[in-house]
Amino acid sequence: MQEHNILAPKIFSNDPIQLQFEIINIVKQKKSRGLEVALYDYHDFSPEIIYEIQKIETHKKMLHLWQKKVYLNGFLNNDDDIYKSFFYENNYAKNELKINKAIIHNNKAQTPLPFDTNNIENIKRYAHDCFSTLSYCYNKGLKLHIENIYENLNFFEIFFNEIIKFNMNQTVGFCLDTGHVRVFSQESLNQWLNLIHFLNSEKISIHYHIHLNDGHTDQHLSLSESNSLGLLEPISAWTPDGYLIWLKSAFATTPNAIFCQEHSALQAKEAFQFFDLLSS
Repeated sequence: MQEHNILAPKIFSNDPIQLQFEIINIVKQKKSRGLEVALYDYHDFSPEIIYEIQKIETHKKMLHLWQKKVYLNGFLNNDDDIYKSFFYENNYAKNELKINKAIIHNNKAQTPLPFDTNNIENIKRYAHDCFSTLSYCYNKGLKLHIENIYENLNFFEIFFNEIIKFNMNQTVGFCLDTGHVRVFSQESLNQWLNLIHFLNSEKISIHYHIHLNDGHTDQHLSLSESNSLGLLEPISAWTPDGYLIWLKSAFATTPNAIFCQEHSALQAKEAFQFFDLLSS
Protein backbone atom coordinates (compact mmCIF):
# COMPACT_ATOMS: atom_id res chain seq x y z
CA MET A 1 0.00 0.00 0.00
CA GLN A 2 1.41 3.37 -1.00
CA GLU A 3 2.34 5.75 1.79
CA HIS A 4 0.97 9.28 1.62
CA ASN A 5 4.09 10.84 3.16
CA ILE A 6 1.96 13.96 3.60
CA LEU A 7 -0.99 14.15 5.97
CA ALA A 8 -1.22 12.85 9.51
CA PRO A 9 -4.30 12.46 11.72
CA LYS A 10 -4.75 13.52 15.33
CA ILE A 11 -6.47 11.80 18.23
CA PHE A 12 -7.55 13.27 21.54
CA SER A 13 -7.49 11.23 24.71
CA ASN A 14 -11.22 11.89 25.17
CA ASP A 15 -12.14 10.60 21.67
CA PRO A 16 -14.22 7.37 21.60
CA ILE A 17 -11.80 4.47 21.92
CA GLN A 18 -13.07 2.77 18.74
CA LEU A 19 -12.32 5.92 16.74
CA GLN A 20 -8.83 6.07 18.27
CA PHE A 21 -8.21 2.50 17.08
CA GLU A 22 -9.47 3.35 13.56
CA ILE A 23 -7.16 6.36 13.29
CA ILE A 24 -4.15 4.43 14.59
CA ASN A 25 -4.86 1.76 11.95
CA ILE A 26 -4.61 4.45 9.24
CA VAL A 27 -1.06 5.11 10.43
CA LYS A 28 -0.21 1.41 10.78
CA GLN A 29 -1.44 0.70 7.25
CA LYS A 30 1.04 3.34 5.96
CA LYS A 31 -1.72 5.64 4.74
CA SER A 32 -0.25 8.42 6.84
CA ARG A 33 3.12 9.88 7.59
CA GLY A 34 2.52 9.90 11.36
CA LEU A 35 0.24 10.58 14.29
CA GLU A 36 -0.34 13.48 16.66
CA VAL A 37 -1.81 12.66 20.06
CA ALA A 38 -3.38 15.20 22.39
CA LEU A 39 -3.86 14.75 26.11
CA TYR A 40 -7.05 16.61 26.96
CA ASP A 41 -6.92 17.99 30.54
CA TYR A 42 -5.33 14.89 32.09
CA HIS A 43 -7.84 12.55 30.47
CA ASP A 44 -5.39 9.71 29.89
CA PHE A 45 -5.39 7.23 27.01
CA SER A 46 -6.52 3.68 27.79
CA PRO A 47 -3.80 1.03 28.29
CA GLU A 48 -4.82 -0.58 24.97
CA ILE A 49 -4.38 2.68 23.07
CA ILE A 50 -1.10 3.48 24.85
CA TYR A 51 0.19 0.08 23.73
CA GLU A 52 -0.75 0.86 20.10
CA ILE A 53 0.84 4.33 20.29
CA GLN A 54 4.04 2.81 21.66
CA LYS A 55 4.34 0.55 18.61
CA ILE A 56 4.42 3.48 16.15
CA GLU A 57 7.96 4.58 15.28
CA THR A 58 9.14 7.45 17.46
CA HIS A 59 9.91 9.84 14.59
CA LYS A 60 6.30 9.50 13.38
CA LYS A 61 4.74 10.70 16.64
CA MET A 62 4.04 14.12 18.14
CA LEU A 63 2.41 14.94 21.47
CA HIS A 64 0.20 18.03 21.81
CA LEU A 65 0.28 19.38 25.37
CA TRP A 66 -3.35 20.41 25.37
CA GLN A 67 -3.89 20.92 29.11
CA LYS A 68 -4.96 24.44 30.02
CA LYS A 69 -2.14 24.66 32.58
CA VAL A 70 0.62 23.55 30.21
CA TYR A 71 2.26 26.49 28.46
CA LEU A 72 5.78 27.71 27.82
CA ASN A 73 5.46 31.00 29.72
CA GLY A 74 5.48 29.52 33.23
CA PHE A 75 6.13 25.83 32.48
CA LEU A 76 8.55 25.41 35.38
CA ASN A 77 6.57 27.56 37.82
CA ASN A 78 3.36 25.56 38.08
CA ASP A 79 2.23 24.49 41.56
CA ASP A 80 -0.32 21.89 40.49
CA ASP A 81 0.65 18.52 42.05
CA ILE A 82 -0.97 16.48 39.28
CA TYR A 83 0.84 18.56 36.69
CA LYS A 84 4.23 18.00 38.36
CA SER A 85 3.65 14.28 38.75
CA PHE A 86 2.44 13.94 35.17
CA PHE A 87 5.40 15.58 33.48
CA TYR A 88 8.29 15.61 35.95
CA GLU A 89 8.13 12.50 38.11
CA ASN A 90 6.52 10.11 35.65
CA ASN A 91 8.12 11.59 32.51
CA TYR A 92 4.89 10.54 30.82
CA ALA A 93 5.69 11.30 27.18
CA LYS A 94 8.96 9.36 27.14
CA ASN A 95 8.09 6.48 29.45
CA GLU A 96 4.44 5.84 28.59
CA LEU A 97 3.86 7.03 25.02
CA LYS A 98 7.46 6.64 23.77
CA ILE A 99 7.26 10.15 22.28
CA ASN A 100 10.16 12.62 22.24
CA LYS A 101 8.51 15.69 20.63
CA ALA A 102 5.68 17.89 21.88
CA ILE A 103 3.78 21.02 20.82
CA ILE A 104 3.29 23.76 23.38
CA HIS A 105 1.57 27.17 23.35
CA ASN A 106 3.37 30.29 24.53
CA ASN A 107 0.73 31.25 27.06
CA LYS A 108 -2.14 29.72 29.01
CA ALA A 109 -5.60 29.09 27.54
CA GLN A 110 -4.51 30.42 24.14
CA THR A 111 -4.33 34.00 25.41
CA PRO A 112 -1.80 36.61 24.23
CA LEU A 113 1.49 36.92 26.07
CA PRO A 114 1.39 39.47 28.91
CA PHE A 115 3.76 41.96 27.28
CA ASP A 116 4.13 43.99 24.09
CA THR A 117 5.13 41.37 21.51
CA ASN A 118 6.11 44.08 19.03
CA ASN A 119 8.93 45.24 21.30
CA ILE A 120 12.25 43.66 20.26
CA GLU A 121 13.79 43.75 23.73
CA ASN A 122 10.69 42.15 25.25
CA ILE A 123 10.90 39.28 22.78
CA LYS A 124 14.62 38.77 23.38
CA ARG A 125 14.05 38.77 27.14
CA TYR A 126 11.24 36.25 26.76
CA ALA A 127 13.44 33.98 24.63
CA HIS A 128 16.09 33.97 27.36
CA ASP A 129 13.44 33.26 30.00
CA CYS A 130 12.50 30.15 27.99
CA PHE A 131 16.03 28.75 27.77
CA SER A 132 15.84 26.89 31.09
CA THR A 133 12.47 25.33 30.24
CA LEU A 134 13.60 24.22 26.79
CA SER A 135 16.82 22.74 28.18
CA TYR A 136 15.02 21.04 31.06
CA CYS A 137 12.50 19.33 28.78
CA TYR A 138 15.12 18.44 26.18
CA ASN A 139 17.27 16.79 28.85
CA LYS A 140 14.16 14.89 29.98
CA GLY A 141 13.84 13.55 26.44
CA LEU A 142 11.12 15.90 25.16
CA LYS A 143 11.78 18.56 22.50
CA LEU A 144 9.18 21.34 22.70
CA HIS A 145 7.79 22.77 19.44
CA ILE A 146 6.32 26.24 19.94
CA GLU A 147 3.05 26.86 18.10
CA ASN A 148 2.05 30.22 16.66
CA ILE A 149 -1.28 31.55 17.94
CA TYR A 150 -1.56 35.32 18.43
CA GLU A 151 2.13 36.01 17.82
CA ASN A 152 3.05 37.60 14.49
CA LEU A 153 5.90 36.64 12.17
CA ASN A 154 8.21 39.31 13.60
CA PHE A 155 7.91 37.75 17.07
CA PHE A 156 9.14 34.36 15.87
CA GLU A 157 11.91 35.82 13.70
CA ILE A 158 13.37 37.61 16.72
CA PHE A 159 12.69 34.71 19.12
CA PHE A 160 14.45 32.13 16.95
CA ASN A 161 17.35 34.45 16.16
CA GLU A 162 18.03 34.51 19.91
CA ILE A 163 17.69 30.73 20.05
CA ILE A 164 20.27 30.37 17.27
CA LYS A 165 22.58 33.06 18.66
CA PHE A 166 22.91 31.13 21.92
CA ASN A 167 23.20 27.68 20.28
CA MET A 168 19.86 26.38 21.56
CA ASN A 169 18.82 25.01 18.14
CA GLN A 170 18.73 21.38 19.21
CA THR A 171 16.41 22.02 22.16
CA VAL A 172 13.41 23.50 20.32
CA GLY A 173 11.19 23.15 17.26
CA PHE A 174 8.44 25.19 15.61
CA CYS A 175 4.83 24.25 14.84
CA LEU A 176 3.32 26.37 12.05
CA ASP A 177 -0.46 26.49 12.43
CA THR A 178 -1.82 27.66 9.08
CA GLY A 179 -5.28 28.48 10.39
CA HIS A 180 -3.88 30.71 13.13
CA VAL A 181 -1.88 32.59 10.51
CA ARG A 182 -5.08 33.57 8.70
CA VAL A 183 -7.02 34.65 11.82
CA PHE A 184 -4.30 36.29 13.90
CA SER A 185 -1.44 37.28 11.54
CA GLN A 186 -1.10 40.08 9.02
CA GLU A 187 1.39 38.11 6.90
CA SER A 188 0.77 35.56 4.14
CA LEU A 189 1.65 31.88 4.43
CA ASN A 190 4.34 32.51 1.81
CA GLN A 191 6.06 34.90 4.22
CA TRP A 192 5.81 32.35 7.02
CA LEU A 193 7.31 29.73 4.71
CA ASN A 194 10.39 31.96 4.39
CA LEU A 195 10.78 31.58 8.17
CA ILE A 196 10.43 27.81 7.76
CA HIS A 197 13.20 27.85 5.12
CA PHE A 198 15.47 29.69 7.55
CA LEU A 199 14.70 27.45 10.55
CA ASN A 200 15.15 24.36 8.40
CA SER A 201 18.59 25.58 7.34
CA GLU A 202 19.47 26.00 11.03
CA LYS A 203 18.42 22.39 11.82
CA ILE A 204 15.39 23.49 13.87
CA SER A 205 12.69 20.83 13.50
CA ILE A 206 9.34 21.75 11.96
CA HIS A 207 5.78 20.49 12.46
CA TYR A 208 2.56 21.69 10.79
CA HIS A 209 -1.07 22.06 11.78
CA ILE A 210 -3.15 21.94 8.60
CA HIS A 211 -6.59 23.53 8.76
CA LEU A 212 -8.47 26.50 7.30
CA ASN A 213 -11.05 29.12 8.24
CA ASP A 214 -13.00 32.12 6.97
CA GLY A 215 -10.45 34.65 8.27
CA HIS A 216 -12.64 35.70 11.18
CA THR A 217 -12.96 32.64 13.44
CA ASP A 218 -10.54 29.80 14.15
CA GLN A 219 -12.90 27.19 12.69
CA HIS A 220 -10.44 24.33 12.09
CA LEU A 221 -12.00 23.34 8.76
CA SER A 222 -10.73 20.27 6.91
CA LEU A 223 -9.40 20.36 3.35
CA SER A 224 -12.61 18.95 1.89
CA GLU A 225 -14.84 21.35 3.88
CA SER A 226 -12.63 24.23 2.77
CA ASN A 227 -12.83 23.09 -0.84
CA SER A 228 -16.64 23.22 -0.75
CA LEU A 229 -16.43 26.78 0.63
CA GLY A 230 -13.89 27.96 -1.96
CA LEU A 231 -11.16 28.48 0.65
CA LEU A 232 -8.55 26.50 -1.27
CA GLU A 233 -8.62 29.14 -4.01
CA PRO A 234 -6.09 32.04 -4.02
CA ILE A 235 -6.70 34.50 -1.17
CA SER A 236 -4.35 37.47 -1.66
CA ALA A 237 -3.57 38.25 1.98
CA TRP A 238 -3.11 34.61 3.03
CA THR A 239 -2.42 32.23 0.12
CA PRO A 240 -1.84 34.31 -3.06
CA ASP A 241 -1.36 31.16 -5.18
CA GLY A 242 -3.97 29.02 -3.43
CA TYR A 243 -3.70 26.81 -0.34
CA LEU A 244 -2.79 23.57 -2.12
CA ILE A 245 0.02 25.24 -4.09
CA TRP A 246 1.38 26.57 -0.81
CA LEU A 247 1.00 23.14 0.78
CA LYS A 248 3.05 21.51 -1.98
CA SER A 249 5.77 24.14 -1.45
CA ALA A 250 5.79 23.34 2.26
CA PHE A 251 6.08 19.60 1.49
CA ALA A 252 9.09 20.31 -0.73
CA THR A 253 10.71 22.59 1.87
CA THR A 254 10.36 20.18 4.80
CA PRO A 255 9.93 16.67 3.38
CA ASN A 256 10.47 15.01 6.77
CA ALA A 257 7.95 17.09 8.72
CA ILE A 258 4.59 15.82 9.96
CA PHE A 259 1.61 17.68 8.46
CA CYS A 260 -1.12 17.11 11.02
CA GLN A 261 -4.78 17.60 10.16
CA GLU A 262 -5.70 19.81 13.10
CA HIS A 263 -9.36 18.89 13.39
CA SER A 264 -11.49 15.99 14.58
CA ALA A 265 -10.42 12.41 13.95
CA LEU A 266 -13.70 11.77 12.10
CA GLN A 267 -12.86 14.53 9.63
CA ALA A 268 -9.35 13.13 9.23
CA LYS A 269 -10.70 9.87 7.79
CA GLU A 270 -12.71 11.75 5.20
CA ALA A 271 -9.84 14.15 4.42
CA PHE A 272 -7.57 11.26 3.41
CA GLN A 273 -10.17 10.24 0.81
CA PHE A 274 -10.30 13.84 -0.44
CA PHE A 275 -6.52 13.99 -0.74
CA ASP A 276 -6.55 10.70 -2.68
CA LEU A 277 -8.81 12.33 -5.25
CA LEU A 278 -6.49 15.34 -5.52
CA SER A 279 -3.46 13.08 -6.02
CA SER A 280 -5.06 10.75 -8.58
